Amino acid sequence: MSHMNDHNPTERFRVQLQDMLVRQRKHNLHVHERWDEQNYPFCRAIWMECAELVEHFGWKWWKQQTQDMDQVYLEIVDIWHFGLSQTIVTGISEDQIVSAIFDGIQSGKPAGFIDAAEELARSALRDEFDLIAFARLLNSAGMSLDLLYAFYIGKNTLNIFRQLNGYKDGSYEKYWQDQKEDNYFLVEVLLKLQHQETITEQQILSELATLYPKHAITEPI
Repeated sequence: MSHMNDHNPTERFRVQLQDMLVRQRKHNLHVHERWDEQNYPFCRAIWMECAELVEHFGWKWWKQQTQDMDQVYLEIVDIWHFGLSQTIVTGISEDQIVSAIFDGIQSGKPAGFIDAAEELARSALRDEFDLIAFARLLNSAGMSLDLLYAFYIGKNTLNIFRQLNGYKDGSYEKYWQDQKEDNYFLVEVLLKLQHQETITEQQILSELATLYPKHAITEPI
C-alpha cells in the first residue's frame, strides 16, 4: 500500500479508487443483492454524516468542546462510503471521480472546516454528491488521499465485522468496553497496524475480535 505509484499521485489514487469501488460493491451486496435498484437515499445519509462530523469537530460556542479528529476522519470515511455508492448508481466514471477529486484538492482550503462540511451537506440536500466539495473537506481536515484509503479499508472491514456478527438482525453489540462505540476501537486497531506496509482485512477482523465483548465471527459462515 505504501509504495505503489509513489511518484504519480493521480495513478496512485486511481489504483486505490479501483480497490475501494470493488470493496464498496461487495459490501453493498451484503446489505441487498440488488442494492443498486433499491433507490437507497445515499445523499440523505451524507448530509446526516456531515452533521455528525461537525459534532466531533466542535461547533458550540456556549460550551467547552474537545476536537476528536480520529472520529472526524471516520465520519469522512462514512461519507465516502455513501458517496462511492452514489457515484456507482449514477454512473459516474473512475476518470470523472479522479478528475473531480484532484480539482477539489488543488482548489485549496475553504474558509474553514465547518464551511467545508456545510458546502458538502448543501449539495447532498440537493440529492447530489459533490466530489469537489468532498475533496475540499479533505483539505480542511488535513486528510490525505492515502489516509482516506487506510481509514476506508478499516471502516469497510468494521462494516464486514458488524454484518458477520449480527448487525442486520439486531444482535450486534455496538458499544464495547466502557460503553465506547466500536468506531473508537477501530481507530485503536488502525493506530496499532498503521506502520505496516500492508494492512489486510483479516488482520483488522482478528484485532477487532480480541476487543469485542462477545464471541466474534471473523470469517463468513
